[in-house]
Amino acid sequence: QELTTFLSVSGFLVCVALTMKAGRSWLRRTADAHEHEPTWLLFLAATCSLAWVAGLACGSMNFATNMQPYYRISMMGGALDVDPRDIPATQYLDVGRIVFQEGSRIGEELSLGYKDSDIYCVAPVVGNSTHLPASYDFWVVGINCCHPIPPISFWCGNAEQGDSRFHAGLRWMGSDAQRQYFDKAIEMAEAEYGYRAGRPMYITWTLDPTRDVEALRDRGMSFVV
Repeated sequence: QELTTFLSVSGFLVCVALTMKAGRSWLRRTADAHEHEPTWLLFLAATCSLAWVAGLACGSMNFATNMQPYYRISMMGGALDVDPRDIPATQYLDVGRIVFQEGSRIGEELSLGYKDSDIYCVAPVVGNSTHLPASYDFWVVGINCCHPIPPISFWCGNAEQGDSRFHAGLRWMGSDAQRQYFDKAIEMAEAEYGYRAGRPMYITWTLDPTRDVEALRDRGMSFVV
């Protein structure tokens, strides 16, 4: 972070210096018709400023999309062989990568979507037991990846529908505003299906959460290169 700040400030100062020098050059040319100081300084100042703004914008986008989620999740722990009925999910607050027991799946038949321009989709993770849990605390979430009305369909995450190899999740790292919409979707699902969601943890369904975290880092680094 310190290096990024140093480079950003240094680039800004270079642009300011070039702009000031170009401005003085332009004023001299305007005041004296016989002044023939080259105009390349104006071009250099303009292109330098444009490059600085573009670099700052692209770097911020890359950080928000790839590197920030990578840093946040990589600092968290992992959990293996987790029973979806192992509640409350708050005992896994420091977990960013979670692998459920084999046979665990997305409860597509218990999914629902809340629509507010976009559709905010939620579905509980269910185990292979026939006994209903006291609460569904692990939730797969996504945006615009479900049909909230019959026939119900849910395809959020990286899994193919019905693929039993997928029984893991990566901690969802969206915004607070999005979380509020997912909360509303779960409240609607509780009213619709009559089950309870105690302290929901939001995840993205995947095959290998560790590989997904490494992919975030690789995308961030390749963006810079």
